[in-house]
Amino acid sequence: MSKERKDTTFKKLVKLVIWLLVMTAIALVIWKLYGRIDLKQADFSKVTVKKQEPTIYNMYKVKSEKVNNQLYYVRINDIYCDAYKLRETDNPSYFKVDIVFEAHNKKDAKAIEEITVQTVNEIRNMLKNYPIIDIDRPSIMAYIKRDLKAKMNNVLKNNAVVEIYFESFLCG
Repeated sequence: MSKERKDTTFKKLVKLVIWLLVMTAIALVIWKLYGRIDLKQADFSKVTVKKQEPTIYNMYKVKSEKVNNQLYYVRINDIYCDAYKLRETDNPSYFKVDIVFEAHNKKDAKAIEEITVQTVNEIRNMLKNYPIIDIDRPSIMAYIKRDLKAKMNNVLKNNAVVEIYFESFLCG
């Protein structure tokens, strides 16, 4: 082996050893610092969480009312959902829906109220699959009502939802 080659090999070996020593030192420092921090003893009582303002998609109103001796209405107002875009160049659109669920008794109305979040999410998922120009067709609305009623009664395990009505349906 030539002297020059021995020098370059030696220099590479020295650099490798130095690099390993530095990395070991860094690992030891991190280990030492990690050992000093004990999350169990940390005081999180003074931490303040900033409350986020609800977005338009998280706001809706639920109200249950007795109509006559046999029927209860559960109203969910101000449900906003994204509309289906025909083309990527279309402006963003949305639906605003007010919906009423008819139930036979107070127990069923309460059960419908308890699954409001899931119901609103299901309504949003269903409506965003239809273009705005087709959504107000009676056949599409009948399909949406039938499908939503079946899904809700499946979740509730009894036929709690008697009928579904769209009180208002705005496209924007």
